[in-house]
Amino acid sequence: MDHLSAFAFVALGSNLGDSAGIVRAAMGRLQELSEQPLLKSTLWRTMPEDCPPASPPSINAGVGLAPLPGETSESLLAKL
Repeated sequence: MDHLSAFAFVALGSNLGDSAGIVRAAMGRLQELSEQPLLKSTLWRTMPEDCPPASPPSINAGVGLAPLPGETSESLLAKL
């Protein structure tokens, strides 16, 4: 079995306020749902597409977490 098959992958993004801080804080909260250290991407700045004029850029990232024992897809989704 692939060692990543036990991971849930979550996309994060923010384009309001301190976007980098918000995404980093979300990573910290997601760590509470993982029994192993998170797999974290770098932060990416992306320009808005198909958004209202003057929309700010977004900060995006992805994380992989190893759900806690007994966690189901549905219970993890509810916590997210």
